[in-house]
Amino acid sequence: MSNPLYGLKALFPNADFTRDIILADDGTGEVRIANWNLPNPIPSEAAIAGAAATYVEPAPVLPKDIVDLIVELSPARRAALKAELARP
Repeated sequence: MSNPLYGLKALFPNADFTRDIILADDGTGEVRIANWNLPNPIPSEAAIAGAAATYVEPAPVLPKDIVDLIVELSPARRAALKAELARP
């Protein structure tokens, strides 16, 4: 099995890879499942490889833009900011 990480991420998107599924390099460059701490059975190599082909890295969480931040302000702070921005 080559690196099973992406296949396992596709099959178990909520798994914690520091607790639920632990992978290790066996010293030859091959990554293997070292510990399996999920109630599900370990999937076959074929199932992992097939799932790896479908894996899409999730989009990064972007910081909020200024409009989102202004909406979260208290009404008093929003009014003060609006007045401050309106000054020449």
